[in-house]
Amino acid sequence: MFLNYDVTNDDAAPTAIAAALGHDALPLPIVLTGGNLMTDGRGSALSTCILTNENRVNGIDDDEFREIADELLGLSRYDVLPNFEDEGIQH
Repeated sequence: MFLNYDVTNDDAAPTAIAAALGHDALPLPIVLTGGNLMTDGRGSALSTCILTNENRVNGIDDDEFREIADELLGLSRYDVLPNFEDEGIQH
């Protein structure tokens, strides 16, 4: 059985989940495409260049993106991999 999922409420999910767990949600001023950002939980992260590309479209250059990600996500190292797929969504 499939759930009737309404994508228009997709952005409300993090706030609802945080509230259910008794936490505050942290709104981010950058795009972090789901499934693309991987962290080790110890201050290092990596993603493909889709995140920097998507943020450039929103007026956030690569350096600003890294500064925001480092500060808000507590990162000390962020590696961005080039797009290695000919087709697909860079996962």
